[in-house]
Amino acid sequence: MKTLLAFILPLPIIIFFFVISRKIHKNVGYIGRLILNLLFAFIVSLSIISAFLWINKEDLKKFQAMKSDRFKSRAVSGRMKPLQLSPQTVSVNAQAILFHLALPEGGKFAKGASFYLSFTSDKPEVIKIETPVYTVPCKFVSVPIRVCEGKAAITVEAKIYYTLAENNRQYFFKKIVKLNLPVYIGETGNESITVLYGFVTTKN
Repeated sequence: MKTLLAFILPLPIIIFFFVISRKIHKNVGYIGRLILNLLFAFIVSLSIISAFLWINKEDLKKFQAMKSDRFKSRAVSGRMKPLQLSPQTVSVNAQAILFHLALPEGGKFAKGASFYLSFTSDKPEVIKIETPVYTVPCKFVSVPIRVCEGKAAITVEAKIYYTLAENNRQYFFKKIVKLNLPVYIGETGNESITVLYGFVTTKN
């Protein structure tokens, strides 16, 4: 629909210039007609592009914000103080980290936005993470791991874009998450490492 509007809105300008150029066409030579045709093509293209940018200005603002965040998020994530989670004890038979993400009520992943979720272990010889990075938006992921007896800490980092709709308005948010989870591995304990994370959003 937006693309169709981008072609319809500039039509009056295009038609006006077309009529004027047709009248001038009769009184100019070959070079003059060529210049008029090129000028007409330029005005048509410029009009359509301008209309498209005006119609999609909100989407462009979101895209620009996301583009700049690609460079900022790594530095911000590095400086962030991790949220410390309660230690967990798992058995040597544990094979997965079960990560659950809860968006605010009514929240949805922003369409077309990037998604980043990573898991790292400070001691790979104790907890080896088989698939450390995920880029497809998801609220649950089972991360395969291999463990042996000992103690290690898992760091979870995420960059999430989501939207909330309220009173016919669309709100756009970005969330950077950094979690630190101490894990003890012994002969007995849970069969998996479980990480639950949810957040509440306030609108200005």
